[in-house]
Amino acid sequence: MATVTHTFQLADDEPDRGMVTFRPLVPAVDHSPEVHTVTAAPVIANLDAQGAFTVTLTDSDDPGWQLDPATIVAGGMPYTVSIWTRGLRQLFTAYVPAGTWDLMELIWLDAPPDVVTVPVPGPMGPQGPEGPAGADSTVPGPQGPPGADSTIPGPQGPPGPTEVVVTHPNGSDVLVVAGGQTVRYDSGWRDVSASVAAAWGVGVTLEYAAIRRVDEQVTFLVGATLNADSTSTWPAPAGFVPPYMLQNGKSIYQDHAVADPTAGDMCLLLVRSTGLFWWAAQPGTIYRATIHYLATPDLPPTLPGLLMSAAPAMDPGEAGGSG
Repeated sequence: MATVTHTFQLADDEPDRGMVTFRPLVPAVDHSPEVHTVTAAPVIANLDAQGAFTVTLTDSDDPGWQLDPATIVAGGMPYTVSIWTRGLRQLFTAYVPAGTWDLMELIWLDAPPDVVTVPVPGPMGPQGPEGPAGADSTVPGPQGPPGADSTIPGPQGPPGPTEVVVTHPNGSDVLVVAGGQTVRYDSGWRDVSASVAAAWGVGVTLEYAAIRRVDEQVTFLVGATLNADSTSTWPAPAGFVPPYMLQNGKSIYQDHAVADPTAGDMCLLLVRSTGLFWWAAQPGTIYRATIHYLATPDLPPTLPGLLMSAAPAMDPGEAGGSG
């Protein structure tokens, strides 16, 4: 087993508040110490009054994991780790070896590896019936050979855990399920230009606006030219809303001050719990940005806009930012 600890504090040494979650990258069968299934549901560690947590997990290098040897890399079963506190939002993949570790000592990965589980064989079928006895003889003959094995196979064992792609009620065919557990969710790129342009109004010439959710992380791409000073809000669709509320009931995830290299104009885009809030100081500001933030765990009941085959291409010559 592995034990992970850490303490989160604010800049004034006051304890932070929030939680840290751990979940295996895929559900799998573990044979140590006895056969059981480890699901991919998150293990939640809430911060205590000192901003600290301690959690015990099945270690990544447990020899009981039933994984395809061809897909195992050094470390065994990876974990997806989510940090949600008042002062830190972070999502990453890491190995959790056996022993006691501080959160920051774990082996962080650049990207989740492809891990394939091994199905568990079903029970062996019953032995076939014995063959018929030979006819009696008045003269004892030599010992005959043993009867042949039965040609009737035993019953097929139950299938091991598999992964399938199903259709979510919101219409997306990207919800991957293994053993009844959600493994990974991807809404695909959604073209939301129509609703964004309607919300931001005539003061903004919108070139593109697209949004995508993968697990809890949301990415928003926007390209626009500001024709006049504007203060407008695009309501974030359900399932794409930030989870935390800060001062005055507003959750601010990204502040972007972007300059046009030729005109020096400035503009600002805020991500709040109420939506995406737009403001600019000078007409003619050219804006390109890639915005990242975490959404609430609930999946979108419906998908906004139209499905896109790929993300819109950003012009590398224009100003832009990402967070």
